[in-house]
Amino acid sequence: MRDLLTLPMLASLEGQIKRCSVLINDASIVDLVAPADLEGVLGLVQIESALIDEKISYRRRLLPARRDVPRDEVDRLPDTDGLSIHIDPFAISGEGLSVADNLIHITPFATIIEFEGSTTSHQGVVDCVVICAALANRLSATSPRVRRLRPLSMAGQWLRDSLDATYDPVLTLLRNHLDEEGSIQVVTLPEVTNPDLSALEGIAARMLKRLAKSWQGMDFNQRSQALSELALPVLREAKISTPRIEELIWKRVIIAEDGRDLASVLNEVRAEWPDGSDQTKVHASEMSDRLISSGAF
Repeated sequence: MRDLLTLPMLASLEGQIKRCSVLINDASIVDLVAPADLEGVLGLVQIESALIDEKISYRRRLLPARRDVPRDEVDRLPDTDGLSIHIDPFAISGEGLSVADNLIHITPFATIIEFEGSTTSHQGVVDCVVICAALANRLSATSPRVRRLRPLSMAGQWLRDSLDATYDPVLTLLRNHLDEEGSIQVVTLPEVTNPDLSALEGIAARMLKRLAKSWQGMDFNQRSQALSELALPVLREAKISTPRIEELIWKRVIIAEDGRDLASVLNEVRAEWPDGSDQTKVHASEMSDRLISSGAF
């Protein structure tokens, strides 16, 4: 795996991640705290996998899911006699990583990205999951569990609402990084096995099926024309943003050996997330166990 800290939006966290890794290795026990939401689980399993493979003592502590907590209520962290890591995916953009009084606080943070050869600056927000993945990589660079979960390091960014409003430079850089290191494969919609089409209102399912069958025999121009025709009804409906449509039709991210893609898997998982605080915590804990053991939902 290539170090995520080489990405421009994460480079500023290198000093804090180094400090956090020292604190974690020196702690008598680590309390890993996250909300019982998909976003919390995705960050938690990255770090927990590294702790397991490095044989660092820890406890998993799940907080109520966001929808089970009043909007103005602050998370009440459990008492601990060691070091706490609080993964806080729904916090207003903060520092990314902050350390105080035996507490490592992980939050989204705002950044400005400049691309080489471009005079335009792009604003973005880095989510918690990729920060957790960067910390996990620093804690255990050779961890097989962390390696299996690497494709999901971009899942938190995909789940953010920012892509529904505008182009997300953070997602683009992260997707390219994971593609270049071989953790994911970026393909077009006709190349996806059983894609979820619920977000693409207006898509012609029969046309997609025919296109998938003939895709391998088509040249570049034929493929380009066919994708444009496939996307046209979706663009006319305009129920989702153009950047999101581009990702769903032209840049689907394959994360599994069976050909399933990130968007389809996450949509399915979110649809099955239960209601009710106790039930949600049990579900989140069981899902964490599966992800850590197999790297899949």
